Parts: sequence; structure tokens; C-alpha cells
Amino acid sequence: MSSYFTKNIGAMVLLPVATVLILAGCMPNNASSDANNIEQSIRVSGTGTTYAIPDVLSFTLVITREGDTVAPLKVTVDEVTTNVLVTLSQANIDKDDIRSYAVQAQPLYDYSDDRSKPRIRGYAVTRSIEVTMRDPSAYDQVLDQSLAAGVSAIQSANYRVSDPSKYYAEALQLAIDDARGKAEILAASGDVTLGKIIRISEHSSAPQPAFRMESMRAASADVSMPGQSDIQAQIEVVFQIN
Repeated sequence: MSSYFTKNIGAMVLLPVATVLILAGCMPNNASSDANNIEQSIRVSGTGTTYAIPDVLSFTLVITREGDTVAPLKVTVDEVTTNVLVTLSQANIDKDDIRSYAVQAQPLYDYSDDRSKPRIRGYAVTRSIEVTMRDPSAYDQVLDQSLAAGVSAIQSANYRVSDPSKYYAEALQLAIDDARGKAEILAASGDVTLGKIIRISEHSSAPQPAFRMESMRAASADVSMPGQSDIQAQIEVVFQIN
């Protein structure tokens, strides 16, 4: 990270850090006070990092059945869907956190023959149910119960932080502290006094961290662990020097 400081002086002085030096005589008489402030300033970058444990888990339950005709397959998928929704309700998952999509059907082809066109050997009927858990600790239990109810697969399981903004605010404060510490070191090395902040520029934004889990059936023990997410803020600060 690069930093510089400038101070009006009468003669050129070689400094031990990367600097941009502006002589007082180089400024026009009509220069603004803001420009003068920037002259006598130290510009530094700051980085702050906080850590959050993801508290929300989203995943997709997939129900698929294959057979010769679509109609009875749809009936079976609907029955399994009903059982799965009951299972999710018993796990205290809110209805607003469950999205059940319409059934999709597609033909299954047999490519084993040498004929130019494959023949249809049957059909696959599928429904996907997206679920958001506000208490990820019960995920393994819900996974087992969903599979027992007839779910074919669990896909796209992702952990995330429900409110990363509060962690980002903490990271911003740490970034300011980091920038001030650097500026104090530079001011001391240049035998100047650090003044107020003239300008702050934010070079980052609040993230939406997510962690993908493998689609797998959990063992009886609770083995799904969200880990933690690092949330980082980056800023640039200009301090006045005296």
C-alpha cells in the first residue's frame, strides 16, 4: 500500500518514504484553501477485517421420478412433495422460506441402438423445492428426514451471513484506525503533527458472503459446519499536517 505526505518547505528535503513534494512557490496566488490543505497532508490507505459465522443456510431439494408415462409420475411427485412440506413444517421452517416450483417433465432417450435417431425409453418428472433455514444447526436432521420422505437429491447448499452490514461497519472502523496508525508513523518520521481528517474515500462495499456445501447425505452425527467469513473494508484517508 502506498502512502505519501507533503509539507510546504523552503528547500528540497529527501524523505525516507515515497513522497510527493510540492513547494510553496509552485502554487498560484489564487489557489483554493482546499488545495492548500491537500498540500500539507498525508494520504494513507487503511484495511479492516472482521469475522462472522454464517447464520443462514439455503439449499434445494430435488424430487425426481422416472417411468413410462408422465401422469402417474406427476401424482407420485406431488405425493412426495406433500410429505416433504410436512417434514419442513415440523422442522419449524417458515412457509415464507420455502419455494416449491412447478413440476417439469422431460423425455429419456435410449442411444444404445445404431439407428440415426434415439428412441424415447420413458420420462422423468421433477420438482425442486428451495429452502432457507434460519437455524442451520438443524440442517443434518432436515436432510435425513427429507431423504426419508422421498427426496432424490439435495443441491446448492450455501451458508451466508444474514446481516453482513453490521460486520462491515466494524471493519470500516478498524480500517480508519489502521489508516490513522500509519499516518502517525509517517508524521513522526517527518517531524510534523498530525491534524484532522480532510477526506475519506471508501474503496470497498458490504459483501454477501456464501459458502457452498457438497450435496451429500450426512451421517447421524452433526457434521455440517459453516466455518467463518472474513469481511474486509478498504479506505483511503487524507490527514492534515501541521
